[in-house]
Amino acid sequence: MTDDARDPLDASALDAPSTRDTNLAVGRTLLQLVPVVGGFFAELISNIPEERTRRQVEFMKSLATALHDVEDRLDTDYVRSDEFAGLVEDFVEATRSRREMEKREYYATALAHAATEDRPDTAELGRMVAILEDLRPAHLRLLAVIFETRHGEPEGAMSVDQVLQHALPEQPLDRVKMDWGDLANHNLVQAYPSGMMTPGSASDLSVRLTALGRRFHEFITRREAGS
Repeated sequence: MTDDARDPLDASALDAPSTRDTNLAVGRTLLQLVPVVGGFFAELISNIPEERTRRQVEFMKSLATALHDVEDRLDTDYVRSDEFAGLVEDFVEATRSRREMEKREYYATALAHAATEDRPDTAELGRMVAILEDLRPAHLRLLAVIFETRHGEPEGAMSVDQVLQHALPEQPLDRVKMDWGDLANHNLVQAYPSGMMTPGSASDLSVRLTALGRRFHEFITRREAGS
């Protein structure tokens, strides 16, 4: 069927560039008729395709760096599979959004690790991707703090509250605790500890990670090439 003979009721026609551009122009015109704020919203919406393209370019830059880190472990057969192609498509689509773009380094690293010979099995890979999609940047920052805090800072700390307030001074403690609870719901960490402890046990947050939490953190965290 030629373009001229396309069924006018075919919904796929909306994806054609000419139709999409026309619909965008019509939408801008209608918005500009709204008093006071219409012009602002029209301009904002018209810039979305350009912004999404920019975000995809930034993601591809991050992905190139992450792939370089694991190039000695790449599974080239798997990379050419339909399963991996679907994963790439999902990640690229996710990072087009403003919300997910903050996590582009995590997405790029996860995708690179998914392309290696020592990637998680299919079931765990699916679980880790779902977790990554669900968590916010604040969750991932907290997870990194838990993974990395293994020594006595602040010195003499007797509670996990004190350790976290030192590690994340810009975050209210009640919000950090809620984020910890979210991580626990995903089985990445144990339940939030309460009460006073010895200085050593309070400051070693890494022991609070579950086995899945350790694997997930390694899956989304860059390692130097060859490590």
